[in-house]
Amino acid sequence: MRCAAAEPATGSGAADDRRCAPGRRARAAPAARARRHCPRGAGVSDPIPLRDAVAAVGRDLGLPDPDVLARLTAAWSSIVGPSVADHAVLRSVRDGVATVAVDGPVWATELRYREGALVDALCTAAGTPIVRAVRVVVTAPGKSLG
Repeated sequence: MRCAAAEPATGSGAADDRRCAPGRRARAAPAARARRHCPRGAGVSDPIPLRDAVAAVGRDLGLPDPDVLARLTAAWSSIVGPSVADHAVLRSVRDGVATVAVDGPVWATELRYREGALVDALCTAAGTPIVRAVRVVVTAPGKSLG
């Protein structure tokens, strides 16, 4: 809504229409700038590499180090075997739970049956006991795993 400064407010809601008050915009601008300004306070360090920042956020979210996830993804075929790897993909590891997507219920049953061995193999490949359980999800028919 645009208001002409020379025209007085008229109409039934003129007394309540504060959007056109003269000087309102001029008074609001410094306050808005003050809120946006964030001076460096105590405890704020120098800039850090993006990789370190992403790793820190990941830890807060319960995610493993990106290098560990890359090792697990690279070793996935040798962990589950090539026939299962054609139908199953490691999606994520969060809070100790590895989520695996499969393209059919038969493969979900296979991986659930092998959960104990799969947890051991994932921890061995990661070099750290990062996985406690495996969650298997079946993707929608026709949906790609990759």
